[in-house]
Amino acid sequence: MTLKNKTIVGICVVFAIFIVASLLLYKGSEQSRKKAIILSRMEGYVEMVERIDHPDSLLPFLPADLRLTLIDSVGNVIFDSYDVNLSSHADRPEIREALEKGKGLSLRKSETSDLPYIYYARKTEGGGIIRVAQVFEADLQHFLQTDWPLLAGIIAIALAALLSIYILIDKHQSLEKALQEDEKRRLKHEMTGNISHELKTPVAGLQGYLEILVNHPDCPQDKRKLYTERAYMQSLRLSDLIRDISLVTKMEEAPSQFSCRKLYLKAVVDEIIDEMSDRLTEHKMSCLNNIPEGCEIEANSQLLYAIFRNLLENSVKYAGDGVEVRIEGTPDGGIVFRDSGRGVSSEDLEHIFERFWRSSTVRSESQGSGLGLSIVKNAVLLHGWSITAFVPQPQGLGFLIKLR
Repeated sequence: MTLKNKTIVGICVVFAIFIVASLLLYKGSEQSRKKAIILSRMEGYVEMVERIDHPDSLLPFLPADLRLTLIDSVGNVIFDSYDVNLSSHADRPEIREALEKGKGLSLRKSETSDLPYIYYARKTEGGGIIRVAQVFEADLQHFLQTDWPLLAGIIAIALAALLSIYILIDKHQSLEKALQEDEKRRLKHEMTGNISHELKTPVAGLQGYLEILVNHPDCPQDKRKLYTERAYMQSLRLSDLIRDISLVTKMEEAPSQFSCRKLYLKAVVDEIIDEMSDRLTEHKMSCLNNIPEGCEIEANSQLLYAIFRNLLENSVKYAGDGVEVRIEGTPDGGIVFRDSGRGVSSEDLEHIFERFWRSSTVRSESQGSGLGLSIVKNAVLLHGWSITAFVPQPQGLGFLIKLR
């Protein structure tokens, strides 16, 4: 199931649960409201009876189908508007409840008339019980029944709302996908133009030096050596550029191919420092790896290597000679990479991860592919981490990688 379908299904399930819960709540509250109306009506009859000494005198003013019964504190019938010779009512559920709690309500068949009645009983201050009852006829049953047409209307409205939400989400995600595709095409077009531009320099340089060697076979040996070395350097630059482009393309087109495993970060950084030891020595640079020995992280080995290789190469190429590089952990589990070199301006800092971008202070040197720090950021984000660039005191350039 695609992410889009999962999102829609998730929203629909939540909305459906909300609808069901709302309907159950409505049904329960509606039943309670209707029962409260009936109870209030019967409570009024009981209060009328309680205020007079001779309840039989009140009968003409009560509904014809209302049954009135007076019961003493032990359950014996004192008066009944339907039958004066009744047995003890102490076992009736509404009477038991009234004796225990002060009030009692039940819906059952009458043992004397075999008709369904709704009974309400209340305990008086003297300890006796006043009970009123009405036949549970069709009108009363209809009043207590759930209003199914109303519920059906509510369900229909809810389903229509759910369908509208589905359509809106589908249109929104389709539009978002189209915008993402447009942005991806724009970035690809932009990257293709940048790659073409970046390839021209090493290719033109390589071609120029080789043409000199081919067209001037009598060129002095020292010149031949110089042009050969420069051609070789241009080929290395071309190779680095192709390697970086390949890695960027793979990260964007097939990120799922980068599987992760447990890696010791200090060992990975030590390997990179060892590989670049000649270049560090050439620039009189020192590199201190202060990452704890037991620092183990879940990462892709190729991308982790690319992160710290590109960070160190960036310092070697642009920080200047005699620079110190420090790589160390932070108390909250992050990693700080910093050098004491020339650094960049605050204006340049916000562009530092852009593809093919170079600081104005080193643009003329043009030593790298312009993709190194872009690769670093993409590789960091692919792991679910974050990276920010900063200017340490008193000078230099630093990067903070948060692994959580």
